[in-house]
Amino acid sequence: MTTHYLIHSPTTGRTLKASYRSGKFFRLEKAAGRAFKSTVELGKALATIPALEDEITGYQQTFPTLEYTKVEKQQSMYQQYVSAWFAFYNKFMELSPKFTKADGASLNQIKTYLTRIGGSEQEGLVLFQLILDNWNKLDEFHQNNTDLKYINSRLNLILNAVKKAGKAGTSGADNSVRI
Repeated sequence: MTTHYLIHSPTTGRTLKASYRSGKFFRLEKAAGRAFKSTVELGKALATIPALEDEITGYQQTFPTLEYTKVEKQQSMYQQYVSAWFAFYNKFMELSPKFTKADGASLNQIKTYLTRIGGSEQEGLVLFQLILDNWNKLDEFHQNNTDLKYINSRLNLILNAVKKAGKAGTSGADNSVRI
């Protein structure tokens, strides 16, 4: 796993990007600011970069004028759908799913449709999670068809069944769903 840190010097206006792979220094890039004028200047900059990621806290104390910031990447909406799908499948089937290009295309179509009916990408993701959370309320045939291509092709029926299951759950009736 690779992590990145921005090291900014307010004095020079230069920002460096230090990358660590498996906790060890991997790469240094200039992210912003002017180029180094000499090898001495470069050497001074290199002295502010720890060889191990675990040492960054110590370096922050050693060089208090520098700003060390970990770069946090947020998952894209599609990656959040994939994560939700993998978590569901691992829990429901007790094994990791095989995820192919066709599965990715189906998941993208599911995402697009749920975003449209939900009104926003976040609401679409909530709907997808609602479907997965209520999967055990579908009839056995649908429960056994967890393939994303199948879900995409039957999404309207599955949404309707989940909706009915929600209504049945609030009235105290049987929570099983028949499509």
